[in-house]
Amino acid sequence: MAANATFQLALYSSDLQTDILDLSVTNTMPAATQGGLLRIDLNVTGHKTTLAAETEYNDTSKLFVYNASTNSGAASRVYVSFDGTNKHITLFAGEWSMMPWTAKQVPDAGSKSDLKAWGETAGNTIEYGIFDI
Repeated sequence: MAANATFQLALYSSDLQTDILDLSVTNTMPAATQGGLLRIDLNVTGHKTTLAAETEYNDTSKLFVYNASTNSGAASRVYVSFDGTNKHITLFAGEWSMMPWTAKQVPDAGSKSDLKAWGETAGNTIEYGIFDI
């Protein structure tokens, strides 16, 4: 079963610059075949959580991650890695990210490209979703 997944980003500010900033972008993924949102509490660096295996998704995937942590300051940081080691995305409480995820296109065929996440402190919460067509 396929469904449409529509993502919208809207930015508005009347006092950021001399002109009013009013931008809206909508992106629709027709016929999304899998995906949805999950909410989990993360472990710290030594115990990374696997969010998804790269073999489960196509090269047309979209990744959404939201840091729903109630911690403040540096303790609220969560990290997402596409290779299990590097901090490719760093989000503080309330921040989010959305981007394409093309794990199967990693140049080094021997590299590990599962999607992993961990928190600066234990108990940080994230919401994430991977949508595929």
